[in-house]
Amino acid sequence: MLEATPTFSVVIPSYNRAALVVRAVRSALAQSIPPAEILVVDDGSTDNTEARLRELGPGLRYFRQNRGGPARARNRGVELATSRWVAFLDSDDMWDPMYLEAMAKAIVATDGRAAVYFADAEVAGSDSSLTLWEQADFSIAGVHALFAEAHELVLREIQPMLLQFSVFDRERYLELGGLHEELMTAEDTHLFLRCGLRYMMCAVAVKAGTLTCDDAPENRLTGVFDRRAVGRWKNSVLMYRDILHHDPQLARKIRRLLRKRLAESYWRLARLEWGAGQVRAPAGAAVQALVAHPGIAFTILRRSAWKLPRAARERSARSGRSVEG
Repeated sequence: MLEATPTFSVVIPSYNRAALVVRAVRSALAQSIPPAEILVVDDGSTDNTEARLRELGPGLRYFRQNRGGPARARNRGVELATSRWVAFLDSDDMWDPMYLEAMAKAIVATDGRAAVYFADAEVAGSDSSLTLWEQADFSIAGVHALFAEAHELVLREIQPMLLQFSVFDRERYLELGGLHEELMTAEDTHLFLRCGLRYMMCAVAVKAGTLTCDDAPENRLTGVFDRRAVGRWKNSVLMYRDILHHDPQLARKIRRLLRKRLAESYWRLARLEWGAGQVRAPAGAAVQALVAHPGIAFTILRRSAWKLPRAARERSARSGRSVEG
């Protein structure tokens, strides 16, 4: 039975962000509807995080774990939470004061049918002045929109949601197994994909808060992760293989799309490994790409057919000769 006023457990993972996590906690405490509890999971900090948080009073629940990464920290926070609804907040981000109230209203209006409620957010320090939803080319009509077919949301090129501005039904989060702890990046993309392919999701037209760039660059995976890096595509392969494995009943159209993305990830991995002078590994990745989606061979040939004339034109331009002649 749905609560008259939903209550929230706020989960904040943190690592060596003593000053920033205090700011995040204060933004949670300043909500117009106060959360039932705030859980900070310290992922092995070596600074004075614990001492700074103790200054905020007894209402804060603090837990420390050995260094295991943000996915493991968030999962532990959800396991320890006592409310039905879990709201994630990153230690270097902030919520606007009306955020949880807006989410609570959407939950009540939809009878809590969605597994995930997500909001828009400001992106500080970005080259663009666009919000999260604007960058994803996403909008809704009205205050909230319930998506019974949520795969339309999560399969977009840019997902219009982030963990730190989303609220999860704790039970359904745990049913999915939470965040995949082996994924070094995109663990949130993976979770949203699995949620959207199985459950309803709800978009809430409110600016939840601010995604900041206040932490040191070396302490932000998203800031230093190279899209061309081998690890990026190994991670992508793991993500799509896991989804296809855990959700065998997906519609044929969706499985085809996921297998195509898996094949493209294998192919990019093969190209990078070949460029690094390897032989056996890229050959294996190329074979896996064809197994995942045989049609990728045609995509590769089309790209090659386009690139070869282009390369010829560039060579002829340098030599002053005509391609045709």
